[in-house]
Amino acid sequence: VTAPDGETYALKGVSKKQVVLDGQQPHIVSEKKVMQRLNHPLLVKLFGAYNDDRCVYFLLELCQGGELFTILRSKTRFNLKTSTFYAASVVSMFEYLHGMNIVYRDLKPE
Repeated sequence: VTAPDGETYALKGVSKKQVVLDGQQPHIVSEKKVMQRLNHPLLVKLFGAYNDDRCVYFLLELCQGGELFTILRSKTRFNLKTSTFYAASVVSMFEYLHGMNIVYRDLKPE
């Protein structure tokens, strides 16, 4: 999504119908509240949350470069320097989250 000021954002849309069918209403509310609190250079920023009749939308910082999973699949493995960078990044993010009493249980390279 490109805003009138020229900035480009990511827009995550979640079907309200699917949220209800999956019983995920509390999860969506919690996700919004947690993301509003975050301010870390390695975590995606939430700029706003909106909804219409069909969907809930999260306006997010655009992160270009692809998923770690895709990069890893193409390389099979990382060298020590790259592995150290990613491991240190994950530790930094978890330290930040735990310092805010936030538990993240869904770490995966996707």
